[in-house]
Amino acid sequence: MKYWLTIIVSLGILIVVLLPGSTIPNPKIVGLDKVVHFTMFFIWIIAVSYDFSFLKKWILLLVGIFFSVLTELFQLFVDSRSFEVYDLLADGTGVIAGLLLSPYILSLFKK
Repeated sequence: MKYWLTIIVSLGILIVVLLPGSTIPNPKIVGLDKVVHFTMFFIWIIAVSYDFSFLKKWILLLVGIFFSVLTELFQLFVDSRSFEVYDLLADGTGVIAGLLLSPYILSLFKK
């Protein structure tokens, strides 16, 4: 199945961001949720970079930002969730870091 990695990771992110806020434990570490956002989108853009290696990096960046904004907008319709600018910044930082490191990370799997 083509693009299976992107589909699986995207669905995983959507499931996590669409969980009601009441089902998510309150982290004891300040900022842990931002680390989770960064990590989700870092992994997501690695998957997208793998499946869509024929696309230019700037297109992948735009798609990543779009998906990030979309997930934050979806949270407006979920109980006890909201659109958070700092989540968006963490998502975007994860996308950028993933794009910068994806050539190296993907080369590890090609050997």
